[in-house]
Amino acid sequence: MGRSIISVSTSGLRLLPSRHHIFLVKLLILCVVIRLMTHAQEGENTIMMPKKKVFVSYARKDSTSAEVGELVRWLSGQEGIEIISDHLHLYRAPPQGWYTWMQRSIDDADIVLCICGEAFKKGFEKRGGGKGVAFEGDIITADLYESGGWNEKFHPILPEMGAHRYVPKKLRPWDNGIALVQRENILCLIRQEQTDKQVFPDTLPGTSDNSPDPQVEESIKEYVAKGDAAGDRWQSSWFNLKTPMSFKKSERLLIKVEGGAENVLVRLLPRNSSPNSFDGIEGTVRKVPAGKVLDVKLERDHPNVKQISVHAGREAWGVPLGGNNGTVRIVSIEYSRR
Repeated sequence: MGRSIISVSTSGLRLLPSRHHIFLVKLLILCVVIRLMTHAQEGENTIMMPKKKVFVSYARKDSTSAEVGELVRWLSGQEGIEIISDHLHLYRAPPQGWYTWMQRSIDDADIVLCICGEAFKKGFEKRGGGKGVAFEGDIITADLYESGGWNEKFHPILPEMGAHRYVPKKLRPWDNGIALVQRENILCLIRQEQTDKQVFPDTLPGTSDNSPDPQVEESIKEYVAKGDAAGDRWQSSWFNLKTPMSFKKSERLLIKVEGGAENVLVRLLPRNSSPNSFDGIEGTVRKVPAGKVLDVKLERDHPNVKQISVHAGREAWGVPLGGNNGTVRIVSIEYSRR
């Protein structure tokens, strides 16, 4: 243990610290200094890595406006991203007015996500649509013109997989096939990262691929909520897709079922249709094969499907299925492009 020397003075007794005490004091001071320097360095690092500002340009008249709101909320919760969106001004215009707000928002943004759709394209190209999109289109077009066509800022996002037709011509050179449902891909676009978390991948513009896509097949089984219901004369089973998907003519659904039904109807319910409607019925009455797998080759396009269902019982929407027809329950659904 260290020793203290007692000395006597006219002011009374006082302790003189030994060498060990002096060393401990110096060590404590050194630790404090190192800690302060670490905090200062962390502060400098924070300043050097500002949040990326992302402006979301979209048309409220498009059917995807609700999904855009969900994307905005999701991106707002991601680290290192600051979202600029009119969702904060749904009930009151910004104090500087809409024109000034749009101009400054686009100028201040590091990335502009252009959520394409029918109304967005019409407004951007001044063929109708909203005035806000038309004004934002002018700002974006001017920036592209002044940069000589070099663009790292403005990125079109498809409303659904493969819907390249909704991208305005001026933005088509930067259409990379990313859709609104591909949140992880959008996040990587913003951060300029690569990802292996592809969601509902599609072929790029101008290409074709007729081979089955295992990632798409897996997505239908993974991103669903199941349900069953029955009435006096009808019975049904369904998968609710958490994100609407579009299916094209000649693509196939392999629907594995169980139950005693011999005859069924298959429906791909559009997003804006009621579950009680006949909308989306694919083909006519189908016989359930012995293997209990319905091989449904689509006879037409089915855009924006929110639910896949199989209907049994004695009838469905007035279509007779057999007086002794049993019930059905969906076990799984797989999707193939061939």
